[in-house]
Amino acid sequence: MFPMQRPIVDVAYCPFDSLVPFLPLYPKSSLVLGWVEPLRLLTGGLTLASLMKPTLCFSERFEYFAKKSQQFCGNEYVGFNNSLALSLKDHSNRLYAIGHYLRENNCFSKDTKYEDLEKTMELFIHYSAIEMTCDAASVMAATLASGGLCPLTGEKVVYPEAVRNCLSMMNCCGVNDYS
Repeated sequence: MFPMQRPIVDVAYCPFDSLVPFLPLYPKSSLVLGWVEPLRLLTGGLTLASLMKPTLCFSERFEYFAKKSQQFCGNEYVGFNNSLALSLKDHSNRLYAIGHYLRENNCFSKDTKYEDLEKTMELFIHYSAIEMTCDAASVMAATLASGGLCPLTGEKVVYPEAVRNCLSMMNCCGVNDYS
């Protein structure tokens, strides 16, 4: 069907290549050309969700993320899509399997308990349900392009070093289905 399709073993560049036993859980479309896009996206997202303000309670962590997103967008519309969050939660078996795998392989802080892992996965689902307009997303891109300085408000949202690292990762890894 795909003349250029490569076997799964060609994904040795992926640091999570030991997740190969989970691959049958993924739909065929995610394995086109032998790439393991969803694994990198989910593992990175879960790890970052666990690191973002871990001392705050769940609601404060989400509020911090939402406000930071709004700062990136120059106070343009940033909302939360509850029906998407509920749908993601209903279909998150893969996410939970990967989360437990990451915890088992010490990818999270050693202080992470089972309850913390559940909250981290819930938080990642909530982060994934953030929505914004195209205008807001373009301002977010402009903020990244200007080294963390929002062009609408003139506010320094993040340090230039963080932007440099973020853009390097985006360039190397891509985003979502293009990772």
